[in-house]
Order: sequence, then C-alpha cells, then structure tokens
Amino acid sequence: LWKPINGVSLLHTLFEQVKKDIIPCLESNLHLDFTGKILNSLNDWVNIENDVKNGKVIIPYGVKAISSHAFWKNYNLEEITIPNNILSIGTGAFQECNNLKTVVFDQRTQQIYLYPSVFKNTGIEMIKFPTDFLYKLPFDLFAYCLNLKEIYIPSSVDKLSLSAFRGCIFLDKIHWKNRIYSYDDLLTYKQIF
Repeated sequence: LWKPINGVSLLHTLFEQVKKDIIPCLESNLHLDFTGKILNSLNDWVNIENDVKNGKVIIPYGVKAISSHAFWKNYNLEEITIPNNILSIGTGAFQECNNLKTVVFDQRTQQIYLYPSVFKNTGIEMIKFPTDFLYKLPFDLFAYCLNLKEIYIPSSVDKLSLSAFRGCIFLDKIHWKNRIYSYDDLLTYKQIF
C-alpha cells in the first residue's frame, strides 16, 4: 500500500482520484444518497428530494434514472419535465403526488423503461408519450388518476390493459394506434390488442 509504484504511492493515487471524481460530486447541487441511489456522474440511480421550486422540477441533464419513490407524496410538485437522457423511472417515483398535473417528456426520447405505479394516484390530467418510446404499460402505471381524461399511447405498445388504468373512471380518450378508446372499453374487454 505504501510502496511507490512508478514513483507514486498508492495512497497518493487514491487521494488524487478522490479529489478528481468524488469532491466535485459532493459540491454539486444533486442529492447524494449512499443507500443505492447515486448521482448522475456515476450514471446510476438518482434521488432528487426536496428539489421542487415553484411546483416545477426539471430533471438535470446527465441523470440516467429516477429512483423508486423519488418524489413519493411530494404535494408541492405540480409539473415535471423529463429529458431524453432518462433511461428508466422506478416504481412509484411520482406516486401520491396529488398536485402533479403536467408531465412533459422530451419528444426526442428514444426508449424508457417505466416500472409499476410510476404515476399512481397523481393529479395528471393529460399525458402524451413520445413516439415509439414504450413497449409495455406496467401494472398500475396510472391507477387511480382521477383527473386523467386523455392519454396518447405510442403505437409501439403492444396492448392496452385495464391494470395500467385501474380506477381511472374519468378517462375519456385513450389515443392508440389511430383509434380512440375509453376506460369503459377497457372495463368491457380487459385488454385491447
């Protein structure tokens, strides 16, 4: 450990690495959480707690994923912008954000993996996903979103399932594959292919 390699001690090398990689992370505005939710410079999970200003959150560029329950029960959150660099959104990330009305996805987003219950019991009124960025609507994705009235589903999604929209009794328009469906259609057929 203390013996120099190529004239430089391992301890000195370690110190330089910490100074170069870790210190800037600690000085950034991102929340650092050593429970498995790591910040963007490690291209891993990120948890942005209490980062709501005026009810709006713009996920910083460089963040690759939003962790499970990252904004859970954040009653101040009204609008969120999700950039095209996000690869996944964890289970219940926005669950119980009752005042969340607007979710804006960068329309250049290629593909994203959504875990179950991401938007469960939120105040979302309308949502439009980018073209061909989803292949599956996970269980309880929009469950009990009572304000949800209209949704645009990419044609890349292989089927519509009642489980994704459980309790969305006011959902009037589900735009999918050049047709418009309703919540009642899902109640009748359970799944639409």
